[in-house]
Amino acid sequence: ILFFVACLFLTIQDASGFGSTCGTKFLLTSQTKISPGATCRSLKLQPTMCEEKERHVVPAEPSRRTIALGLASSLAWISSSTPAMALKLSTIEKAIQDPALFLSIMNPESVKRAQDKMKQALLPIQQVSAAQAESYTVEFDEFVAAVRAAGKAKINGAIVENPSDADLLQAWRAEELRRALEREQKGQEPMTRAVRLPKAPGSADKDTFYLPPVVTKESTPQQLALAQHLKSIGATMYGAYWCSHCYGQKQALGREAVEKYLDYVECDKKGANNKRDFCKEKKVPGFPTWEIKGELYPGEKDAEELA
Repeated sequence: ILFFVACLFLTIQDASGFGSTCGTKFLLTSQTKISPGATCRSLKLQPTMCEEKERHVVPAEPSRRTIALGLASSLAWISSSTPAMALKLSTIEKAIQDPALFLSIMNPESVKRAQDKMKQALLPIQQVSAAQAESYTVEFDEFVAAVRAAGKAKINGAIVENPSDADLLQAWRAEELRRALEREQKGQEPMTRAVRLPKAPGSADKDTFYLPPVVTKESTPQQLALAQHLKSIGATMYGAYWCSHCYGQKQALGREAVEKYLDYVECDKKGANNKRDFCKEKKVPGFPTWEIKGELYPGEKDAEELA
C-alpha cells in the first residue's frame, strides 16, 4: 500500500512537472511513454494530439521524489517493524490525532534510520553450498589439528598452553568473527555456517546442518539489560538460520546479549540443533516470532516493543 501511495504521489508530481507544456495533452491522448526533453516535432505528433510548440518537457523536481520516497519509507518504519506488513488503520488514526508525527518522520535522521532498516531487511543471507560446507568442516578440522600440534593457541590476545576443547571452540569463534567482520567491511552479505552433526541423537551417521551467520555488532549496556530482562521473563525467539530478519533482530541486541541471554529456537529442519516439531506445536506463524508470557508476537521488534 505504501509503495502504491508513493508511486501515485510521484505520478502526480510528474504530471504537475510537465506544467503547461505539450506533454500534458500528450499524456491524455496517447499511451506512448514520453522522454524528458522531447518535443512535439521530434516525436512527429499530429496537431490533434499535441500543440506544435518547441517547448521541452520538464521532469518533476528530484527533491519531490526524495520527499515522496522518504515519506513512504518512514511511514513503513513507524507503522510496523515488519517491512512486509501493510499500513494499519490504527497508524493512520494515530497520525491524524498527532500531526507532529509527519514532521518527525521528515527529520533527516529519521529518514536515514528508515533507509538503513529497509536496506537491512533487503539484505540476503548467503547459504553455503554442499562443497563449501565440506570445506568449512575441513577448515575447522585443520584448525584443531594445527592447534593440537602446536600445543597452544592465541585466545583473546593471550597464549593458552595445551588448550582444552572449550578453548579450541573459543578460538574458532574468534576466527569466525574475524571472517564475518571482514565480509561486512567488504560489503558482502552474511553467510550461514555449516557443521557436521549426528543425524539423530546418539547416531554415528552425520549430516550437514547450518548455523545462522555470526552476530558482529557489540552489545551496549542497554541492550544487555534488555536481553537479561527478556531472559528473566522467559521470552523466546523462534527463527531460522537463513532468515535475514532474524539476523537483523540479533544484530539489534548485539553479540554478547545473544550469546549470554537470548533463548533462541531454530525451526528449520536443516538448522543445527533444530526443534522443528516444537515450532509446529507452537504454531509459529513466521520468522522471527517472539513468545512473551505465553503470547506470540511475529516480526522483528525494536527495543521499545520488547521492553
